[in-house]
Amino acid sequence: MNDLLESAVAAHGGLNRWNQLTSLTVDASITGALWHVKGIPDVLEDVRLAADTKRQRLAIDFVGQDKRSVRALSRRYRAQ
Repeated sequence: MNDLLESAVAAHGGLNRWNQLTSLTVDASITGALWHVKGIPDVLEDVRLAADTKRQRLAIDFVGQDKRSVRALSRRYRAQ
């Protein structure tokens, strides 16, 4: 592990703490000018991100819409 990574891991409870973590969920609103430039403003305005740290999987639920995007390792799945 390089020095920067060791420092970051230590600052957040250490490697033992990280190994205890299996998942995390975040409610977020990810906005900004970039989305307007791309022509999709508010695309991530109200989302729930659920990460599985052991399977390296991220699910994005679009709150209020019947959409979900899942990313696992090098594969991407999209269900609507």
